[in-house]
Amino acid sequence: QHFPDSPNHENFPRVVLKPGEIYTQTTVYQFQTD
Repeated sequence: QHFPDSPNHENFPRVVLKPGEIYTQTTVYQFQTD
């Protein structure tokens, strides 16, 4: 997740995916039983 105002600040992470760029996401599930 990025900052909501990212498009207006060059020093914030980019939120736009340009043609040819690859988007990846990792979801980690952790379960515990006692």
